[in-house]
Amino acid sequence: MTTTLETIRQMIAEEFEKDITTIKPESTLESLDIDSLSTIEFMFLVEEKFNIELPEERVKLQTVNDIATELDKVIAAQHGKTEGAQV
Repeated sequence: MTTTLETIRQMIAEEFEKDITTIKPESTLESLDIDSLSTIEFMFLVEEKFNIELPEERVKLQTVNDIATELDKVIAAQHGKTEGAQV
């Protein structure tokens, strides 16, 4: 099983054709050349992958770790799992 963070890193690598070794938890989306529209589209993919529904009120996501942390919270709330969820 992989963690949420590992899954997000893999998804970013695939979706944006990036080398996964360059995608660190502290990497900003901006440093990965992911603009705000691409981020929104990516989050739709995340909802589908994790079988969740993100809240309408969006949290400012700046780093890869921000995405993973927010997802862990949503997964816990919607599926009763703990943070650091395994997928």
